[in-house]
Amino acid sequence: MQPAHVLLGIENVSFEYPAGNRPLRGVTLEVHAGDLLLLAGPNGSGKTVLLKLMGGFLDPAEGIVRYNGADLRELPERNLDDQILMVRSDGDGKALIGPTVEDELARACRLAGLKGPAIPRRVEDALDAVGMAAAKEWYLDEMSSGERRRVALAHAMVSRPRLLLLDDPFVGLDKPGIDLVNGILRDLARRGTAVVFTAHDLSTMHCAERLVLLREGTLALDVPTRVAASEFHLLEQCGLPLPSHIQLCMTLRERGLLQYGQAPLSLEEALALFAKKV
Repeated sequence: MQPAHVLLGIENVSFEYPAGNRPLRGVTLEVHAGDLLLLAGPNGSGKTVLLKLMGGFLDPAEGIVRYNGADLRELPERNLDDQILMVRSDGDGKALIGPTVEDELARACRLAGLKGPAIPRRVEDALDAVGMAAAKEWYLDEMSSGERRRVALAHAMVSRPRLLLLDDPFVGLDKPGIDLVNGILRDLARRGTAVVFTAHDLSTMHCAERLVLLREGTLALDVPTRVAASEFHLLEQCGLPLPSHIQLCMTLRERGLLQYGQAPLSLEEALALFAKKV
């Protein structure tokens, strides 16, 4: 099987604020087409800074960020706007203009090169995918941050960026909301979009295929989430509270009810595995 295309290359990157403090130091990693990557770490670990560096919103003090092999700083902004979309935790996309949801998504369709009847079909499909089929005529400035976040995800479904960056997309969501967003992100990744999202804990690690952990501005871990779920000691070293399913699995393993290598990624998986043991 051919290795996935390296979309984004981060090479020994550090960032420095004007006051001189460095929230990020010497980070090197690759993001591939189709990646579904969780960038996690405690508050102040540098994950949001790294996300902004990935999108070209900040310039590194040292090192280089390459997009398709080219220095991100040297690429025309229009090209980046067409290929990189960032959704912040407050629900705003990189450029949600509106005024209505339909206007916003139709604009995204036109920028993606769609014309005529293809535009309303794509808009309807995108809104169906994010559970907002009735929201076409809603005004963006009258919507909650959670609703705007879903519109931003619909924008991604329409424009199909090559790189989608999300800052804490699951914050404040209940389980149905988490499942909905998880399904959207997995669908985008299956289509080849590289999806990178941040979280301040590990409760949504099951929503990613790959886990990158930052600690005090440095790269602490970069492994498939299934490996991280099995290697409990790796997660214990990251400085984050362990999710309930990981704690449960540790207890089951200590009592001989779970074999080494079995790696439930969620509480539901852990409970299903436990049910088979009793």
